[in-house]
Amino acid sequence: MYTARSAEAVSKNNNPLNFNPFRTGGIDEDPSVTIVSDAFEAVTNGMHNPEAMIRLEKLEKAESFDQWKLLIRAVDAFYSQDFQTLEDCLEKIPSDSLAGSLKPVLYHMSGQKQLNRKPTFNEEKLIKRVTEDSRFLVSAAAQLTESIEYSGDLFIETASLLIKEIKVNNPEASERLALWCFSVCFEYSFDEEPLADNVLMLYGQAEGLRLIALSLMEEDPESSLICFTRALIKRLIDKSIEKDEAGAWLDIIDTLMTACPPSNPILVDMSELLSMLGTELSLYFSIGNGMELSSSPHEKLKNMKRSIGFMKQPLKPGAIGNTAIGNTAIGNTAIGNTAIGNTAIGKTSRQKTASTAAPENKSREAVQLELF
Repeated sequence: MYTARSAEAVSKNNNPLNFNPFRTGGIDEDPSVTIVSDAFEAVTNGMHNPEAMIRLEKLEKAESFDQWKLLIRAVDAFYSQDFQTLEDCLEKIPSDSLAGSLKPVLYHMSGQKQLNRKPTFNEEKLIKRVTEDSRFLVSAAAQLTESIEYSGDLFIETASLLIKEIKVNNPEASERLALWCFSVCFEYSFDEEPLADNVLMLYGQAEGLRLIALSLMEEDPESSLICFTRALIKRLIDKSIEKDEAGAWLDIIDTLMTACPPSNPILVDMSELLSMLGTELSLYFSIGNGMELSSSPHEKLKNMKRSIGFMKQPLKPGAIGNTAIGNTAIGNTAIGNTAIGNTAIGKTSRQKTASTAAPENKSREAVQLELF
């Protein structure tokens, strides 16, 4: 589900290296700046983005960007543990440049050159956060690997505790961990409902449902559709969403619903949910509720998008993960037991087709790479 180069890459999530010097004012309107900025973000936010690195390599030589291109390659090498490349890049960065201010710390953390002085306050803080986060999360991967080998109950109990602990200091990493844990449940035919209940308790109904919906998009898109819809209803009830964001949610709901055959019984449930959704949209955005004039779920959704001025075509199914909703920008929702219980995630709406035989055990290193 998430691509990474090594278990050590987990330390990039939400750490002090994840500072983008290009995201200031309107400076990134220059295409070249945007390319460098995207590459810098790609090597510091914990998500592998090979396209950004390819664009960086194709960027024409420009003196103003040279130091940053070298720093990006150095940070990338640091997390890949390619210390020779790291040293080669750092040697070419002028020490008195802005990018050069990170040279002593990167040398120190890589073990290539120890600081010959006491670290500054900011240097010490960065070193501590990067190195300690790595050890903790790699240890977490080991615990999860061991729990998979025993039972689903132990795995879910271990996963829930780790998600809760990581969430305190690194919410985004905890969400990625939750999504990975759902994928393990599907792969190993573990009962994922206890994990879903814990996710709802930890993140609240809106954000919890968003995570559940994302986890179900490939395994059970119909249940994902219901969870996304209930999530949006709760966001509207909580008054924690703007029109553009609501439009993005509607776009994803539209995409999932378009994939359902017209005879699919899920559309009956969706018709009722869309009526609720239309009412909440009308109340929150103070717009006329013309949704009830349409009996078709597709027409209701089209009217909603039109009413808030959001009439984009439905996304292609593969594009959903790249939206703000897919990438964790969306927060909180209400859901009754029907969406998480026996209807949406339970036995009624989905018969588990995976073999109940235990799959071949994965090595600890394989699980770490898949997780991070």
